[in-house]
Amino acid sequence: MKLSRILSLVIAVVILLGVASCAADPVNTDAGSTQAKTTLTDTTATDATANNPSQPEPTETTATEPTETTVIDQPRVEKFEIYYNEEMFVDEKQQITFDVVLSGPWPDIQPEKTFVSSDESILIVDENGYVKALSPGIASITVNYSTLSKSVEITVCGDLPGTSPFIDPYVKKPVIYLYPETPTIVTLTFEKAANLVTTYPKCDGSWTVLADTDGTLTDANGRHYYALFFDEAKTYEVDFSTGFYVTADGAIPFLEEKLALLGFTEREANEFIMFWLPVLERNGQSVVYFEQTAERKAECPIDVSPAPDSVLRVIIHIKKVDAPVEIAEQTLVPFERHGFTLVEWGGTEY
Repeated sequence: MKLSRILSLVIAVVILLGVASCAADPVNTDAGSTQAKTTLTDTTATDATANNPSQPEPTETTATEPTETTVIDQPRVEKFEIYYNEEMFVDEKQQITFDVVLSGPWPDIQPEKTFVSSDESILIVDENGYVKALSPGIASITVNYSTLSKSVEITVCGDLPGTSPFIDPYVKKPVIYLYPETPTIVTLTFEKAANLVTTYPKCDGSWTVLADTDGTLTDANGRHYYALFFDEAKTYEVDFSTGFYVTADGAIPFLEEKLALLGFTEREANEFIMFWLPVLERNGQSVVYFEQTAERKAECPIDVSPAPDSVLRVIIHIKKVDAPVEIAEQTLVPFERHGFTLVEWGGTEY
């Protein structure tokens, strides 16, 4: 009886151990299945990416370095000067030129320049600064050079009824340059102030300026000038018993040669020619007489203090002719500069 109980207990223990073993196996199987599923999922995702070219690939992000800003020093304008004739007649032409002086760096590229008319019914201008007067009136020409811009005003005159624009009652545009050896306060007084018509800077018959060695003139207000300007009433005429016959085609070499002989610097001659060349070209044929220093002092005496060491005063007289003229050639007196120098030029038409 005891033996049968023992066997029954042994059998029961064996059965329990078998049930416990079977219960443990499904847990291990599920764990294996889960691992397999995980591996399959990763592989499928990789294969899907490889088989789908539209899917973007991951990219690496590269850090960019900060960009340095280059600061270019802007040049300072020392001078922006325009050279032109302020008065023209209908159908007359002239070329506007200018001079720019800068301090500091300037771009390597050539700056662009343009010329613009404020009223093309009065004045037209091309890309090279050549201006043509179309009708009477006042218009401005603006010169643009890189970022710089400056305008000048030009008056266009027409033929007045019963008169000719070439018969001039004035001695036009005398300008006076002063070149002292050291900066000097200079006073100029006109003995015939009643003959003055227009002056710039304005004066009542007398100017007082500070003249520098390079010819720069400064008035009491601190304004700078390269010359003193005036128009005067013409109270005398010349008889053209001597002089020169000049054609339009020969005007430039004639003026360059004679002004050099008279003692003008290239800049002074340049300004003289720009003003009077259009008159000679418009006339076609002219006779010319140069009123020189001794004659000029008698007709327009000016007291200058301190007195200059050397003085050159020239007025050109221009008369239009319709045919070649035989005229005795005028003798021109050469001029040499020394010390404090005064130079004047102007002109008139007949």
